[in-house]
Parts: sequence; structure tokens; C-alpha cells
Amino acid sequence: MSEVLTALIANLSDRQDGWREQLWTRQITDDRFEVACLPFFTYGICYRDVVIIDSNHLVASVVQKSGHRILRVAFVAEHQGRDQLHDLLHSKVLETALPHEWLQRALARNPGGAGRNRIR
Repeated sequence: MSEVLTALIANLSDRQDGWREQLWTRQITDDRFEVACLPFFTYGICYRDVVIIDSNHLVASVVQKSGHRILRVAFVAEHQGRDQLHDLLHSKVLETALPHEWLQRALARNPGGAGRNRIR
């Protein structure tokens, strides 16, 4: 499996016209890629799932589920305590040592297996 990351595009037009999300992947074969990121907006695709691409090089489908899950959290911009909540959640997520990514004030986190590495 390649250690070089390849950016693929997931078409999200079914949710909103023109929406797409870039997914970082590792190429396995010519048309199979392992997801190497935590998607924020692409539902049904998780970290380490194997996907295939179509003739337009867009993600076509998941062919092998990894068993990972994604927890997504977004903070309301107008919330008075948003920055404090973000800082608290960020510190708690770091304690778990599980994969996570931030997009501005939104969090995507791999919650791990049941009963392990919970945020407290």
C-alpha cells in the first residue's frame, strides 16, 4: 500500500448542489483507496474504509468497511460560551489520543471501540 496520500473528491450534490469534500486516501490498487482522514460532511465513509472511484475520479462507493465510526460536533457561532466549550472539548479529545480533526470550530473524531477511550 502506498504511503503517499492522494486527494479524492466525494460528490455531495445530493445534499446541496455543487457540494464536494476532499478526502485524503492511500492508493491500494488503480481504483481502490483507503481513507486516511476523518470526513466532516461525507456520511457513510469512515477512517480506513476502502473506496473505489468512478471514471471521473470521484468516490463511487465503499467496498470494505473498516469498523471505525465518526463523531461530529459543530459549535453554534452565536453561542456565548463557544470558545470555552471548544477549548474544553479540545483538551478532552487530546486526552483520548484517538484520531481527530478540526475544521474551524467543528470536530470529527474517531470514537474508538465501545467502552474504550471515552471523553469524560
